[in-house]
Amino acid sequence: MNVLLTGAFGNLGCVVLDSLLARKHQVTCFDLPNKANRKTANQYEDKADIAWGDIRDKALMANLVKDKDVVIHMAALIPPFTENNPELSWDINVNATEQLVKSISESDNPPLLVFASSFAVFGLRQSEPPPRTINDTVEATDNYSRQKITCEKLIQEHCKTWCILRLGATVDERMVHATKQQLQLMLALAADNRIEFVHPLDVALAITNAIETPEAHNRIHLIGGGKSCQTTHGEFANAMSGA
Repeated sequence: MNVLLTGAFGNLGCVVLDSLLARKHQVTCFDLPNKANRKTANQYEDKADIAWGDIRDKALMANLVKDKDVVIHMAALIPPFTENNPELSWDINVNATEQLVKSISESDNPPLLVFASSFAVFGLRQSEPPPRTINDTVEATDNYSRQKITCEKLIQEHCKTWCILRLGATVDERMVHATKQQLQLMLALAADNRIEFVHPLDVALAITNAIETPEAHNRIHLIGGGKSCQTTHGEFANAMSGA
């Protein structure tokens, strides 16, 4: 398949890119042309097409969507940036997604849109017994969850074919280096909060399987690591600190 992957050179994007290439998909990688992304992109120059730019560039994104079978939309800002910069994060996470959805819907042959959402859309549910299910209502409790919920609705209302994956806490050994703001956010959460993490390789497998499986389309899927990956925030934070 001919795939456009946004956020291709982020921590998770790279793993998804590797999975797509292993399955012999033709991939156009899109991301910001910053120093870190350019360094990462060097190893993919002979394996995939690379496009640089701003996700908010309407004309650029409309052109990139043309002739694609699939658009995997992973480019996004995450907490704590979304909480500290609400206007910019809304512009990138929501407005840019809305324009991307419009470009897809106006295509002669609209591609499948696969959207990376989050368990955060369920809100604060610690008082309710686990697990969360696809039938549970969503609840915006911060800027990030509000943005993801809004994007999910836009996609379901305007895309002909779509697939939404709500991801658990997606981490591996590359992601244990936290900024001061991320550490503050981590310490602000209650130690007994339940959390389910999932390895990026499993997320990449789920996304790649989703684009190849028509039965997965026009559905929302919860992607977690399973029983062995269900823990508390306190235990999770200790494990990250140890790593």
